[in-house]
Amino acid sequence: MKANLELCFTYLKNPVYLKNEKIQWLAFFKLLIVVYLLTILLDSVPVIFSHLLHLQGLSHYLKGLSRQKYWEVMLLVPIFEEILFRFLLKPTRKNIIWYVVILLFPLSANLIKGNYYFALILTSLLLIPLVLLLSKNFLKKVQKYYLKHFAFFFYLSCLVFGLAHATNFSPFSYKVLLLAPLLALPQLFVAPVLGFVRMKYGVVYSVLFHFLINLPAFL
Repeated sequence: MKANLELCFTYLKNPVYLKNEKIQWLAFFKLLIVVYLLTILLDSVPVIFSHLLHLQGLSHYLKGLSRQKYWEVMLLVPIFEEILFRFLLKPTRKNIIWYVVILLFPLSANLIKGNYYFALILTSLLLIPLVLLLSKNFLKKVQKYYLKHFAFFFYLSCLVFGLAHATNFSPFSYKVLLLAPLLALPQLFVAPVLGFVRMKYGVVYSVLFHFLINLPAFL
């Protein structure tokens, strides 16, 4: 187990672009267990601050869902978040096309439901990938720059992923914004590990890792 952790944390010291390797299930589940146990400890931090600020977390929202909707959220959230935050850690032309196609589904659904604010956010997330698809030469230049500064973009995705989870707390205020790093501490910790799994084994396995990390808390 120590060797698996060292492999992960050695990578996180200096993230580099990797080609997908064949999944090593023993290493995968050993890493999962360790990360889950550490996440349980970190979960105490947002719990304490949410009580101090009289905030309602994601569990309050989930309690109001039907059983079917509850399972839909549990299954779809890891998929959506991995696509949104980690799929383009490998920005090949094929991946960019898939990213655009996949995000068109929630975009269309939100337009139909009249959720225009969320639809606007999704539209903005599609603009840069669409621009990259317009020119192969421009895409190659962006990819070259991206590879040169991969570690920066890797940790930027982790930071955005983590802090975005501060929006799980309501009522949202400037206090939540200021304390976002503490309220989202478990997600900020898990994000680099999910990035490692995505880069080493592929996005399917980062989705699975994400789902299994969430599963005990959801249950």
